[in-house]
Amino acid sequence: QSEFLKKIGIIERANILSEKMTFKEKANMFFRLKRLLDCKQMGGLFKVIFAQKKDGKFSLGF
Repeated sequence: QSEFLKKIGIIERANILSEKMTFKEKANMFFRLKRLLDCKQMGGLFKVIFAQKKDGKFSLGF
């Protein structure tokens, strides 16, 4: 899940969201983001598969 989330822009989205947050809110969000992405935590536990029709017009990202 870690590599998938990074490739679709989760870090960039977190940085954008954090611009209007207090320090405490930022710390909380990035702590949770680290848990999602860390390979020793959730980042390595969960796998992702993505499938779509060949001519599908689905855009992936945040």
